[in-house]
Amino acid sequence: TTDDSMSTGGAVAPLGMDQETLAHVGTLLQNTISAQDSARKSAAAELEALSSRPNFAGILLMIATSGTPVGPSAAISLKNLVRKHWKESDDTDYVLGLNDKNLIKEQIVAALVQSKPNIRRHLSEAVKLVSQHEFPRQWESLLPALSGQLAASSDLDLIEGVLSTMHSLFKRYRHDERSDELWKDIGLVLAASHEQLLNAAKKCSQGLDGAVSSGDKKSVEKFANIMTVLSKIFKSLTAQEFADCFADNVNDWMTFLQISLSHSGLEAAFPLDPNDEEDDEVTPLIKLRKAAISCLCQVAEKYEEDFKPFLPAF
Repeated sequence: TTDDSMSTGGAVAPLGMDQETLAHVGTLLQNTISAQDSARKSAAAELEALSSRPNFAGILLMIATSGTPVGPSAAISLKNLVRKHWKESDDTDYVLGLNDKNLIKEQIVAALVQSKPNIRRHLSEAVKLVSQHEFPRQWESLLPALSGQLAASSDLDLIEGVLSTMHSLFKRYRHDERSDELWKDIGLVLAASHEQLLNAAKKCSQGLDGAVSSGDKKSVEKFANIMTVLSKIFKSLTAQEFADCFADNVNDWMTFLQISLSHSGLEAAFPLDPNDEEDDEVTPLIKLRKAAISCLCQVAEKYEEDFKPFLPAF
C-alpha cells in the first residue's frame, strides 16, 4: 500500500495538477450552485467521486486562491474534505493519503494569507479541524507560519484572521486536564508564538491611538476586534499556568488589558447610553471589555501574587 492509498479500496490514480483538471473541477464547483437540479446533482456526484483521488485537496487549494468566483466553493469543499476524511471513522469510506495531508499542512497557511476574508474563514476552519488531530507535535510548522504573519503583515483583516485561527488552536487549554504532556504542548506553543503575540498587542495599542487621532472609526473597530481576540488568547495560554514568558512581561500585558478596558477613544467611538437599560446591542467595546475582564478575573483568582501590584490600576 502506498502513502496515497485510501484506507479502503486500495490505490487509486492521482489527479493531474494541470490547467485542464483545474478548469474541470472549477466547472463542477460552479455547477453545484446551478439553478438546474439535475446539474447540481450530477456535479456533486462527480466531485464526490473525485474527492477520493490523490491531489484533489491540492486542486481545491489552488482553486481557492485563484481569485475566481468558485474560490469560496473550493474552500468549503476542502474544509468538508478535511472534516470527513482526515481520520478513519464509521462515517467515512476512505481516509486522505499521507501525501495529501502533508500538502495541506504545508500550503494551507500560505493559502489562508493570500485569500480574501470570505475564503479565509473556511480555510481557517480547515486548519482548526486538522489541528485537532495533528497540532502541535505533528504540525510543528503551523505556529511559526502563523506567528510570522503577525510580524510581517500590516493588513488588519489578515491579522484578525490569523489571530482567530490561533485562538481556535489554543482555546482547549482552558479546559483540558492538567498533565505533563499538556504542559509540554503549551510550552511548544509559547516558544513559537508568545513574542509575536506580545508585539501584536503593543502594535494594536499604538495603532488604536493613531486611528482615534485620525477619527477613523472603521479602524478603531478593527483594532478593538483584534484586541478582543488577543485577550481571549491570553486567557487560554494562562489558564493552566502563568508561564515565565508572561511573568517576565506582566507589565506589558497588564498595560494592554488596562487599555482594553479604559481607552477613551474606544468609549468615544462606541458610546454607551447609561439611560438605555434595554439596549442589547453588543458593540466592539462591550466585547473587548468582556474579554479583558475575563482575563483579569482569571489572573486575580489564580495568580494573586503576580496580579497584586497592578490591582490599583484597575
